Amino acid sequence: MKKIILGIIAVIYLNSIANAEDVKLYKDYIFGMSKDKIKKEVKGYDCPEFFGQGLLCKDEEKFVGEDVGVAFRFINNKLVSVILVSEFTGENYIKFIGALNSKFQLVTMESNQKKIDFLFQMKKYEKSVFLKNITDFEQSGLASGNIKYSFIDKNVFSNLAQSSSNVTDLMMKANESIRAVEYTIKGNQNDALGLIEFSAPRKILKLIQSKKKYENF
Repeated sequence: MKKIILGIIAVIYLNSIANAEDVKLYKDYIFGMSKDKIKKEVKGYDCPEFFGQGLLCKDEEKFVGEDVGVAFRFINNKLVSVILVSEFTGENYIKFIGALNSKFQLVTMESNQKKIDFLFQMKKYEKSVFLKNITDFEQSGLASGNIKYSFIDKNVFSNLAQSSSNVTDLMMKANESIRAVEYTIKGNQNDALGLIEFSAPRKILKLIQSKKKYENF
């Protein structure tokens, strides 16, 4: 009986490890899912004309009540990110930022080859200066029609922010299961596109490195 119990505990433990390594990118789409499986389950189709070779797309669905297209990005036929695509409007911008901010922490903004690091700003400046800096940066980016908001898991930020000097430092300390989201807005006010990409950057890096090692074998 004791051996049976120990066997059950071992199975439970191994399953818990496997589940801990799974990273849900968006809904039930898990990092590393095979391209064939996604193509079959969601009836995905190739869409090179929109996002380049190797990606799959599916028909529109809803995200916080807004119509979005969905694209799947792969490396070695393994899922690495899920992209939601929509026209940019002031209304869906507010909904998208609000939804993302409920589960993720906004950590950087990028625009026209410039970047503002929120953690660095928080540590260096008083609150009023920090808020002015990010507000000015965002307004400039939106006006130019080119801005990217980057988010990471809130709990990871909470646990590592105090011991990290900036976001790059924090990401180096995070475990490989950390999730990230990039919300990119491109185009002028009358014809702008919004892209929300869910990914696991540390896992992507590990996958790329393993691919290089294999190719160099």
